[in-house]
Amino acid sequence: MTDKPDNTVHFWNDFRKVNEVSEFDAYSMPPVVELTLSRGNARFITSLDFTKGYWQVPLSAESNEKTAFATPVGLWQYRVMVFGCWELLPPSSA
Repeated sequence: MTDKPDNTVHFWNDFRKVNEVSEFDAYSMPPVVELTLSRGNARFITSLDFTKGYWQVPLSAESNEKTAFATPVGLWQYRVMVFGCWELLPPSSA
């Protein structure tokens, strides 16, 4: 836990050890021109803001176990994607 500038408390987990044993699966984004041309005759184009949507991605049971942390009242696990972890899987990918 860390103190924030506004005197509230920020809860955080350190997932560096999980990331050390994870294989980072990166791929480059196609050029914007290619993406624009590939939309075809679409009348509408939407975008997704992952700054808020990140917390909406559910995790698989296998990934839940990797996010476990202990508190004075018990052991807890995240059920949604966590900032800082590279290779957690949503249920459909497991």
